[in-house]
Amino acid sequence: MSHEWIIESLAELKAHASREGLPALAEQLDIAIRVALIETAQPPNPGASKHSDPRD
Repeated sequence: MSHEWIIESLAELKAHASREGLPALAEQLDIAIRVALIETAQPPNPGASKHSDPRD
């Protein structure tokens, strides 16, 4: 599954924050972009993203 849309969305938010004079937010979004790039480059771990549902 392609996660490219996540990176693009974060980049758009970062650009908007920069234009609006929100440098701390832009910096945090830059960090989020780097984390997203790292995590989406890794193969999926089937058990890592599951949450326990008490109804199960």
